Order: sequence, then C-alpha cells, then structure tokens
Amino acid sequence: MDIANLTVNNIFAILLVLCRVGSILMVLPGVGDSYISVRHRLILALAISFVIYPLLILPDFPPSAFILLKLLVIEIVIGIFIGLIIKMQLAVIHVVGAVISSQSGLGSAMLFDPSQNTQSAIVSSFLSLLTITLIFSSDLHHVFIRGFTDSYDLFAAGENIALGDFTDYFLDIVREIFIVSIKIMSPQIVVGLLLLVGAGILSKLMPALHIFFLITPVQLLVSFAILMLTLSVTMIWYMDYLGDVATSFLIFN
Repeated sequence: MDIANLTVNNIFAILLVLCRVGSILMVLPGVGDSYISVRHRLILALAISFVIYPLLILPDFPPSAFILLKLLVIEIVIGIFIGLIIKMQLAVIHVVGAVISSQSGLGSAMLFDPSQNTQSAIVSSFLSLLTITLIFSSDLHHVFIRGFTDSYDLFAAGENIALGDFTDYFLDIVREIFIVSIKIMSPQIVVGLLLLVGAGILSKLMPALHIFFLITPVQLLVSFAILMLTLSVTMIWYMDYLGDVATSFLIFN
C-alpha cells in the first residue's frame, strides 16, 4: 500500500466531509449565528469531520480538477440544504413571537435577535433564545450531529443532486411551517379575535367611549396571561416536533 496515496485519500476524505459539515454549521441555528466566532465554528466542523469520516464510504481523490470541484460544490449544496431545513423549522417560533407581539400591542417593541441577526419583536427574541436553550439542554443537538453521518445514506458523497426531490421537500417544509405556526398561535389568535369582537360591539353600544384606547392594556394582560399558561406545554410539544422532524429526516439507520 502506498503511504503517500493513503495520506492523500485521508486528507481528501476529511476535506470532503468538512464541506458538508461546515456548510450545515454555517446556517445551523445556535452554532451558525453571527455572535459565534468563525474560528470556533471551523474548529467544531473540523473535529466532527475528523471523527465521522472513518464511518463513511467516500470516493477516492479524483483524477481531474473538474471532478474535484464538482464533488466539493455538491457537498456544499447538500450541507446548506440540510442546514436551511433545520433553520426553517426553527423559524416557526420566530413567526409565533411576531404574532403574539402584534396581538398584545408590542409589535413596535423591537429587540436585537442574534439568531436572526436583526431586530425583531421582543417576544420573538425571547422565544428564539428559549428554543435554542432547550435544544442544547435537552440534547436534541446530538440528533443533529448524528444526522451529519446518516445524511450520507440519503445523499451519498459523489452522486449528483436530485433537484426535483430537493424542491418538493423544500415546498413541503414551507407548508409544514405555516401549519405548525397556526397550531402554536391558535390560542392567541382565538382569544385576540374574541377580544376585538367584544371591543367592537362595546364601541357600537358606547360610541363616546374610546374603547380601542382603553383596550390596549387589556390586550397586553390577556396575551401575556395566555403566554404564561401555554408556554411550557407549547415548548414541550415543539421540542417533540423538532425531534420528530430531525429523526425522520436525518436518521435512517
């Protein structure tokens, strides 16, 4: 066995895995956020790639630069796709927070959200931070790391990308996001709608009363009361949902 070729193949295998793992970590919530140092993300990606590459069936070093570039581009695209799927699932809670803020009259109360790298509604920032904290505290990130390895069962290294399957799954994820968002937001939407209907009726009965000025504190109190009563149940259900999504999409063994 040629030691030089063995070394080249090993280095190529690690770098090929690094393209996919690094692309996933680049957009993965909690790790790919802007407040995480690029150096730390690179070290983590290298460590994961070095650990999992012996478990994978990878192609040998290609004979031409064109094939090498093709392999690297395919791995980067697959990694970004997987990372975006996870990031889109976590965007559900951001939408929920925006709706709750709007229902409670806090739509203009903005706070910097590091997970979105921009300002967002204060409830969205709180729920996003809570979600990322629960992911790490419940060891759900272990499922994602396991998925780095098992993703090669679905997207084998060196094979061409099935763009049709990518598009179909992406559209299914977008549809699922809206369904899950409505499920989580339904208590706030129903109670907020009933509150506004009651305020409208009261405004008709008492036209001289500035009801929509007086109802703002009531909206805030009711929205926070519902959030307090449903937060624990909602987050438990949402963590189970994320676990099911990660398991069904990433784990195939």
